[in-house]
Amino acid sequence: MTGTFPLSAHIGYLFSEFALRDRVSAARAAGFGAVEHPDPFEIPAREMARILDGEGMRFAQLSSGIGGGGLKGLACLPGKETDFQEAFRRSVDYAERIGCPFVHPMAGIVPTGLSRGAAEATYRSNIEFAIRLCDQSPVTVLVEAISCAFAPGYLINDHAALISVLAPYQHDVRVLLDTFHAANNNDSIGLFLASAKLRPGHVHIADFPGRHEPGTGRLNFEHLLGLLAKVGYAGTIGFEYIPSGATTDHLSWMQEWSGRSRSDMAAQRG
Repeated sequence: MTGTFPLSAHIGYLFSEFALRDRVSAARAAGFGAVEHPDPFEIPAREMARILDGEGMRFAQLSSGIGGGGLKGLACLPGKETDFQEAFRRSVDYAERIGCPFVHPMAGIVPTGLSRGAAEATYRSNIEFAIRLCDQSPVTVLVEAISCAFAPGYLINDHAALISVLAPYQHDVRVLLDTFHAANNNDSIGLFLASAKLRPGHVHIADFPGRHEPGTGRLNFEHLLGLLAKVGYAGTIGFEYIPSGATTDHLSWMQEWSGRSRSDMAAQRG
C-alpha cells in the first residue's frame, strides 16, 4: 500500500511467539524496517542497540512511566511527580542510546475522587518537565489519545482532549495517531489532521472492530494514507494490532502495504 512510509512492528503485540530479543530479527525477516515496544527495558540499551544494528533496523518509539496495576501511566497522578520524572529520564536515556526518536509519557487513569482539572494540571506540569528535558536531546515527546472503551478513565482519551490539553505545546510535542482508538471514539483522523493544531509524529494501525491485522475490519486505510500524504507526513507507520493467530501466519496484508511505489504516493500529494 505504501513504499513511502517505513513500516514498524509493535513487538509487544506482534511476534509474541518469539522471545523479546528475537522479535527484531523476526520483524526484519517479515519485511518491517523498524520495531517499537512500550517497555523494552529488560534488554539493556547497549544490547538492544547491538541487535538493531545487526539487523539493520530502527526503533520507532517507546513509552515512559507506564506504572503497574493498570495505571496506564503516571503523568496525571498528583504525588507521583518524582516517579514520573525518574521514569521519563530513564526512557529518554534509553531512547538516546538506541537511536529512538520518540518517548511517549503515558497520561494515566484519573483516580476516583480526583477532579479532571487537577489531573490535567498535574499532566501539564509533567509534560512541561518532559519538554524541557527533551530540549537538550534528539528525542521528542510523543502523545496519544487512548480510548476510554479500551482504558476507562484515561485522561487523554480522544482527539478533543489532545487538542484542548496539549495545544499550548504544539511546537514541542508530536501526536501518535491510532486508528483503533480513533474508531472506538468515532473520531475522524482527517478532521484532526485538518485542524493543524498538533502534528503527527507516529501512526498506529489496527483494524476495527476487533483490533486485528489490516483487512479484518472495516477501516479504509487507503484513505488514511492519502490524508497523511497530503499533510506531508514523513514518519513511520506502526502496526499495533492483535494478530488473528501466530503473527507470521497472518501477514498477507504486508505485500499490499509495502508494494506501492513512491511515485504513486507523490501523485496522491498532488
